[in-house]
Amino acid sequence: MVVVSVRILELLDARLVISQSSQLKKNGAMRNDNRRNTFHMVIESFETHCALIDTRVVVVVVVVVEHEPGR
Repeated sequence: MVVVSVRILELLDARLVISQSSQLKKNGAMRNDNRRNTFHMVIESFETHCALIDTRVVVVVVVVVEHEPGR
């Protein structure tokens, strides 16, 4: 499973970004299926979404890959 952790340094409505981050984990879009490009696409889309909220937004995205037991 891949977990996306977002640290918001400057944002008008942090609740919206937190909601988006939770949604990414809920819908399983960040599954570890060795498709690295998929991860980058999702992260890029997420950062773009933040930028549209406020141009002063600075987002640090940390991707932690946890290998499931038995895989």
